[in-house]
Amino acid sequence: MTAFGLEGKLALVTGAAQGIGAATTRKFAEHGANVILVDIKEDVLKNTAQEIQKDFPNLKIIAEVCDVSQKREVDALAERVEKIFPQSIDALVNNAAIVNISPYLELKEEDFDKVLATNLKSVHVVTQVFAKQAVAQKRPLAVVNLSSITTNAGMAQIAPYVVAKEGINGLTKVLAKELGKYNIRVNSIKPGFVDTPMNAHLNDASRADIARQTPLGRMAPPEEIANVIVFFASDLASFCTGSFVDVNGGMTL
Repeated sequence: MTAFGLEGKLALVTGAAQGIGAATTRKFAEHGANVILVDIKEDVLKNTAQEIQKDFPNLKIIAEVCDVSQKREVDALAERVEKIFPQSIDALVNNAAIVNISPYLELKEEDFDKVLATNLKSVHVVTQVFAKQAVAQKRPLAVVNLSSITTNAGMAQIAPYVVAKEGINGLTKVLAKELGKYNIRVNSIKPGFVDTPMNAHLNDASRADIARQTPLGRMAPPEEIANVIVFFASDLASFCTGSFVDVNGGMTL
């Protein structure tokens, strides 16, 4: 058993098909945890789950297709999970997110609503459903929310994304205060620029500019974000709740 204390535990990761979510799933598996991967991208999700399962044949790596912004789908997800794993989950990573790039004066209402539903409402819905299970079973739960460097100073042309991530910051604080008495910890990671499909649109000039603004001189691979997520989900962070960690290579200094 390692100091992380994750062997035999059960983690659920949203937005797990690729990027930070996929890296986090693999990192949990490396520490001996069973993992439920949740995403709406069915083909990519199943491929990711199969690859990780192949590398960790003794663990349960389960792919579940679900729109986490819809409570009825999350309720159904929880029922399916309970049939496989009677005990409530030990760790929840709220990572599902999309971005809409648009000048604010041209931003469409439906695009604003979609980003907030995916990035913010989902955090509320998924956390509430699985926190209720944990409370009912009197079991601890570690929740890790993915915020963003953009909440430090804002960022042009992605207003809904920044608003949603600011909402996650507030929700993290509220849940940490409310749920601590149930031994539910809620913390948040604020990644900087990460080399994921969400940032695939960045050209070479943009990437070079990001590197210049970052003391460590580069973007992060998703594994470096996953390391911090898994720390917060582990026994090593047993006295951390309501905490926020910037993982951005020093970009906000």
